Order: sequence, then structure tokens, then C-alpha cells
Amino acid sequence: MGIPAKAAAFVAVIASLSFAQRADEPFFGVWKLNLDKSPSSPIMQSQVISLISEDGLFVMIEDNVTAKGTKYRVTCKLALDGNDYPMIGSTAGIELIAGTRLGPNSAVFKAKKKDGAVVGTYWMTVSNDGKMRITLFWAGAEPSGPPARIAVHDRQ
Repeated sequence: MGIPAKAAAFVAVIASLSFAQRADEPFFGVWKLNLDKSPSSPIMQSQVISLISEDGLFVMIEDNVTAKGTKYRVTCKLALDGNDYPMIGSTAGIELIAGTRLGPNSAVFKAKKKDGAVVGTYWMTVSNDGKMRITLFWAGAEPSGPPARIAVHDRQ
């Protein structure tokens, strides 16, 4: 399960932006896609993601507007325990998501089809000040080469 050296170095640089544990969960809050800072996110006009806690689970509500103006909502409830949880509303056919915490402010998520095949890997990191979240996306089960997409979200 080796990660290419360039991808690992890129993630190390992002992680070195100074990530200290906060008293509260750094992922929780409302996050808006910053198109000016997201070099590879032309597929969206806008994206707002709300993350809250409910019964010990992360609850995600993601409101999207594609570049063509199509609106859709993706929702899920999950724990960062590596287990599969249902995802509802994905236009990419993703039906399951599994998340694992990598550190106090970072996690990796595996997006899966109904049959369990991993179709995408997302690495998410929140800055130490909690104002910015960076998400790197690779198609497939394991990161290989540079990310296919990089998305920067600002806390609202």
C-alpha cells in the first residue's frame, strides 16, 4: 500500500501547515468551496458542505451546483472507523463511504460503489487555525501520482 513519493511529499507539505489538535472537532462546521484557491475544481459552480455531530457520528450535508448549473445534495452519516456507511445523492454512483482519521486534523475517505469497489480516495486536512480545509482526490483505491482534483474550502 505504498503512496508515491511525490504525493506523500505534497501531503507532508500540507500537513506541515501546522496542525495542532483543537478542543473541538476540526471538521465540524460549514465549508464553502473557494474556486479561486481550487486549481482543479472547474466541475462545480459552488459547493457548501455542512458537517455536524449526531449520536457520535459525522453527519455530512453537501449542496452542489455543477458547472452546468445542475443542483444536487449528497448526505451521509459516518464514523472515522474504516467501516462502510451509506451515501445518498451522489451523481457519480457512489453508494458507500469509509473514513479513517490520519491525525487530529486529517482523514482519508474511500468512496465505493454498491459492490464495494473503491472508485475514489479523498485525503482531507483542516488548517491549524480551522479556517481552511484542503481535499485531495485520486480516482481508484490507492493514491497514485498527483491528485486528479484539489479542492480548498473556507470555513463560513
